[in-house]
Amino acid sequence: MHQPAFAAQRFLVVEDEPLIAIDLQRLLEQEGATVFKASSVTRARRLVETSSHSAGVIDIGLGDDNAGLICGELERRRVPFIFYTGQPTRRRTNGDPYPFVGKPTLPSVIIGAIKFAISADKAERADLMPWVSVWPP
Repeated sequence: MHQPAFAAQRFLVVEDEPLIAIDLQRLLEQEGATVFKASSVTRARRLVETSSHSAGVIDIGLGDDNAGLICGELERRRVPFIFYTGQPTRRRTNGDPYPFVGKPTLPSVIIGAIKFAISADKAERADLMPWVSVWPP
């Protein structure tokens, strides 16, 4: 019997591509999570301010905007997250220790990166960053 990886957890998914957002929502809900989706920085910031989250799955490029403000707010609130992006070379320059997963990839890679982000402290994430940075799948 399948044991959900994220039972009773609340995830923020920030993704501007509707089909990818739906796939992520379906994947995370199959693993027991409640998912809050946002396709814009404005909506994501509102969700971060009004709801508590266990973790986030964040696309870096959101149309003409980027997720920097959202990531900063999640960090301030100590909410772990992963980057899930089609722009694998567009990393943040501040030595960001969060898992960076390139699109497309296998669901197991996404689940593994989220588990790692939730369980690891910041120093562990920084030390193991090459292991969780996956491109191509």
